[in-house]
Amino acid sequence: MKPCTALVELTCASLLALLLASPAEAQDQARPDAMFLEPPVLQPNENPNTPLAASIRYVTAKPTRTELRIYDGSRSWTVEPEPECVQVHDVLLLGARADRAHEITVSVFDQNGGSWKARDPLVFVTPPLPADFAPLHVITSEPDQMEDGVTVFDAVSSRETDSFIVMVDAEGEVVWYFRTPHHVGAIQQLRNGNLLYMYDRVSIVEIDMLGNVVQEWYAAALGTKGAPEGAVLVDVNAFHHDVIELPEGMAADFMALSVEMRAYPSYPTDEVEREMVLRSANVVGDVVVAFKRDGEVVGEHAILDLIDPYRVCYDSMHDFWDPFFGTRTFDWSHGNAIVYDPADDSILYSARHQEAVIKFGRTSNQLKWILGTRALWGPEFAARVLRPTGVDLQWNYHQHGAKLTSNGTVIMFDNGNFRATPPDAPMPHNRSYSRAVEYQVDEAAGTAAQVWAFGGPAGGGSFFSPAYGDVDLLPKTGNVLVTDANRQAGDTYPVGWARILELTHTGSPAVVLELHLVDLDGAPPQSWSLYRSERLKSLYPGS
Repeated sequence: MKPCTALVELTCASLLALLLASPAEAQDQARPDAMFLEPPVLQPNENPNTPLAASIRYVTAKPTRTELRIYDGSRSWTVEPEPECVQVHDVLLLGARADRAHEITVSVFDQNGGSWKARDPLVFVTPPLPADFAPLHVITSEPDQMEDGVTVFDAVSSRETDSFIVMVDAEGEVVWYFRTPHHVGAIQQLRNGNLLYMYDRVSIVEIDMLGNVVQEWYAAALGTKGAPEGAVLVDVNAFHHDVIELPEGMAADFMALSVEMRAYPSYPTDEVEREMVLRSANVVGDVVVAFKRDGEVVGEHAILDLIDPYRVCYDSMHDFWDPFFGTRTFDWSHGNAIVYDPADDSILYSARHQEAVIKFGRTSNQLKWILGTRALWGPEFAARVLRPTGVDLQWNYHQHGAKLTSNGTVIMFDNGNFRATPPDAPMPHNRSYSRAVEYQVDEAAGTAAQVWAFGGPAGGGSFFSPAYGDVDLLPKTGNVLVTDANRQAGDTYPVGWARILELTHTGSPAVVLELHLVDLDGAPPQSWSLYRSERLKSLYPGS
């Protein structure tokens, strides 16, 4: 146990009890529960949206740390939920599975190695999962070959009346969930242990592990009519697809994707027939925005200023932003991922409708390289497009979740829509395929090599998710977490579905976890999808 250093003020009643105790009573370790001035009491979570979490509250005579021993009838495990030693304890009980009784033994330890155990164990009876809960099916689970921790993901049905943020353990069992009426995306765990997520293209929310809103930010530049009460207003047009927490010590706390709309003259009106032009077109491009917790915007990077606004690929004229801006628009870039690289103070950005992942300097705002097909780039940008090297390289198309790995590579979910740029004919839908793919970028040489991939055009491993998706290289095992997020009806199942895979990072990847999100029993069955999944080291804040 770590030394006990933190002090928390006792309640008046507890302090009086301590002062009135005799020295023998205060120092008595013959009784295992002697340290407890107020015995542990279990408080089920008052937030009905997160029913698998609870709190345990008690007071000790001096600063101590907590150890919880939990038994659910078939499993037992131990957690240490407190980062510091305190006297007034309010600890989280997390990791309970649904629909069973959990017996909890509370023990505390001081800085000298003394230990005490509460006299009576606590019991936490969890409710069953709701009838409309995300339908999860475990296909494969090999816990001894998997990365430690829990997997968190969003789950959205075609009803779109409710979404869930779900956490599952190594066996695919639900150990935490949060119900929300919003279409959730881009979930991550903050340094303080809370969760951050986006919804509805205008809001970013921080919640604690009891499901309570800690803070919310609202994109207010186009109006505040729908702003939640108490939300921090941020002077940007939107929040969409991705938000990240920046390293401590930077001028901003968060970086997120926003958008702007610009009018461009003589703009193509057809992806293939480029001689057909509009007098003016409303082109929507992404803006990478850095902002503080108080809502102050401290940096903006307009992608329309970094790459060619007249470069039109398949889907660059999509109407995705029409309802948002209330006019006809072209969804030119459709960004879906950002990463900050402190090694050289740069930003990695994924533009789905440009078939490109680009890297640029945060302070210099200078384009460093472009990863993707070399087609359609004019002379001004050709030198920045990475040249292919090595063997078996296939470029990414309509990718999601691009990120830098600890190995210095770029890994992503290559959705594979079209697998062509105009005027070349797009790949037919029935031949399309997705991949998890990893590239080694040599920035000095201006080259990219494909070093690993899963999925492809042939064989039993072929699959196609035309939207969403994510890939993460896991730090301890080196395994790869793949979110195959938007499979279509008729592809294995008669309804839309999704899956999460954990693979070995080998030439012939082995599946050590396969979890399907699919409705097989609904009346009628609903389609389900998810945006991303992440592996968290622990459910507990700060661990």
